[in-house]
Amino acid sequence: MNQLLFDSADTQAVSWSFRAALPPSLALSRATGASCVDEQGLIKMLEVNKPRFDFDPVSRKARGLLLESQSTNLVWPSVPGSGYSLQLASLTPAQESAPDGTQAVLFADDFTSGTHDALSASMTDFETGQTYTVSIYVKAQQQTVLQLRLSTTLSSAMYANFDVAQGLVSRVAGGVEAKIEPAGRGWYRCVMIFTAQATVNARTLGLSLTGSNPQAVRMPSYLGTQTGVYIWGAQCEVGSFVSSYIPTTNMIVTRGRDTLATGALSWFNPQQGTFLVDFTDVPAASGTQAFTARFYGDGTSNFIGVTNSGYVGGNVLMQIYSAGALQCQINTNISPAQNVKALVRYKLGDHAVCVNGQEPQVRTTGLLPDPLPNMLAFQGVRMHLRGFQYWRQPLSNNAMKRKSQ
Repeated sequence: MNQLLFDSADTQAVSWSFRAALPPSLALSRATGASCVDEQGLIKMLEVNKPRFDFDPVSRKARGLLLESQSTNLVWPSVPGSGYSLQLASLTPAQESAPDGTQAVLFADDFTSGTHDALSASMTDFETGQTYTVSIYVKAQQQTVLQLRLSTTLSSAMYANFDVAQGLVSRVAGGVEAKIEPAGRGWYRCVMIFTAQATVNARTLGLSLTGSNPQAVRMPSYLGTQTGVYIWGAQCEVGSFVSSYIPTTNMIVTRGRDTLATGALSWFNPQQGTFLVDFTDVPAASGTQAFTARFYGDGTSNFIGVTNSGYVGGNVLMQIYSAGALQCQINTNISPAQNVKALVRYKLGDHAVCVNGQEPQVRTTGLLPDPLPNMLAFQGVRMHLRGFQYWRQPLSNNAMKRKSQ
């Protein structure tokens, strides 16, 4: 339920849920279309400025409103096929539904002995020291293992093997990080994160079959049997995490940033109050910040907010800025992708933050914003926003612990 309460007993002014609809006072902006998982567990595309209420593809449970930063898919086409460079292998439309309900692709070997391989049509200007994340959806056919690798031009050492019968990463090499995420209906999203060791123009993505050998070396040679795995939805992004699927055809495509914001607030108390943000997000990139919820008056100069931090020492920051100067900052450690309930109390001489029922951290110094905030906005890296509550008075430490559990 989304409502304005104005309850004189506990002075709670707002209680919003973000599992099915936006409160009338909020509007979402995003300059492009974007995808999410619907209540049937299928990936669907939504138009410009349409909110994305995301669901778990396996359990079909609501995960909240999906808010993401801008990202670009460097692989094209994202549905493997036209333009891919093949070696003793084929890419053909399959009688199998893809994660979006369309037709999947069968990546199969032939009857020849050798390396059974595919390279994307797209080329990318990789930069030394830059982190990239490649991903693809995979489902077992008669084979059960797919190898994600890089073009030899970029690296002859980095690769990861994914066993989609067991749902696990079976081998990694070359210093890459690999993850596998269930995507429903027997599909998995296979993810490999790497840091480029050279500045070079190279094929964006490499795929190898292994004859179902989970411990296969890079680009293994074996006698093919005209079998393979189903694949769909290839992606390569700058950064250290995978985001929602961005379809491409014959060029790279950028998904715009989501911003959820109010107009001028009638219920906000600029002198004192408490607010709760219920969310899950991936950590911000090392050395950066991405705000989660922020009461603001004139952009980045005056605000009270919760920030997703990639700085050493914590992942959730409470910050207060006035006239462009940091007045108060409280840092709280959380585990990556952990469900977070962050409660923030603000009052001159009594600022505090409480995360997931921990003991509140209190600061007695720091001015309040000037000019005073009169709007509220939400953004995320890959955030699922589940709820927001606001009280027009500072809650006690015990109340903050209780409400954030």
